[in-house]
Amino acid sequence: MSNRAIRRAAERAANKAAAKAQKNQAATAITEEPKTMAAAAGASPNPSPNVDFADEQEETSPRRPVSDAQRAANKANAQKSHGAVTPAGRLKSSLNAVKTGLTGQTVLLPTDDAKAY
Repeated sequence: MSNRAIRRAAERAANKAAAKAQKNQAATAITEEPKTMAAAAGASPNPSPNVDFADEQEETSPRRPVSDAQRAANKANAQKSHGAVTPAGRLKSSLNAVKTGLTGQTVLLPTDDAKAY
């Protein structure tokens, strides 16, 4: 390995470690924030178990906003998407979810022996 390749590998490893540390720091800040806010308000840091938090969903990682161009491209691609058109394709796609036959509508696969069943 050349000196440059070794140096680049070390730089990549350092960047990866820095990104991981930053991610861990952000995750810690998110989990510590409710505790510090509750302490400042004089309340218990742990909420009571009978409180319903179904409407409050926090994102653990920040998401970039979708641009108008990306949204338009997604909408155009969605218009092209459709299921199987031919009867053979529909028959094949109807068996996509069959794995064990325990919960599906189709009990036997086309390759199974109906007499043995």
